[in-house]
Amino acid sequence: MTESTYLSSSWCGLRWSAWVPFDEFSDRKAALPPGPGVYRVRPVDGDYLMYIGQTGRTLGQRLSELSKYRKTPELMPYNDPHTAAPSLWAWRDATGMDFECAGAPLPATEDARTRETVESYLLWQYRCEHGSSTLCNFGRFHPNYLKSKDLSSRKRGGRLPEGRTNPAGGQSLPPLHSAGLPCSADWMGLHWTEPRTLHGGSPDAPHGPGACTGS
Repeated sequence: MTESTYLSSSWCGLRWSAWVPFDEFSDRKAALPPGPGVYRVRPVDGDYLMYIGQTGRTLGQRLSELSKYRKTPELMPYNDPHTAAPSLWAWRDATGMDFECAGAPLPATEDARTRETVESYLLWQYRCEHGSSTLCNFGRFHPNYLKSKDLSSRKRGGRLPEGRTNPAGGQSLPPLHSAGLPCSADWMGLHWTEPRTLHGGSPDAPHGPGACTGS
């Protein structure tokens, strides 16, 4: 079977490391690039991604924090130091699956804004290729679990009572594909209104949720 592009070692023109299973992280983390970069997480030998992230520290340091989801199998980790750890814990608790990670280096001179731009591009590209978002980005969570808060709160999450669901576990919206220009009426396949000058609000603006641009 052909490997999905988002799993390849050259996805989006980056140099991705080999996959490193979290249950062997201490022994195999040397396979990760030594500096800052972006990273992706999937189920072991899986064909989809759980999470995409970036770090200005070394990839080994950041992913070591994420690996803590395995430290206490009976207790969901807190939301810090890594916000995706509770989500991986929930999926592992619910399904028994485990995860592995791969990293790609970015120059140490790149600032946080540049790294976040690369991360956002990878998330969009994954949505276009896979048809939906990763399971642990954008606040998404397992539908049968409530997420832990930060360590300072001492409030851990866990499985919800029977009959309750977490709305953060719903389906993601379809991806927007590249179309038009930022100022065109069909940018990203959406139907944009004509530009309006705002003077303390625009009474004829479309009602309901949506997107807006400014210039």
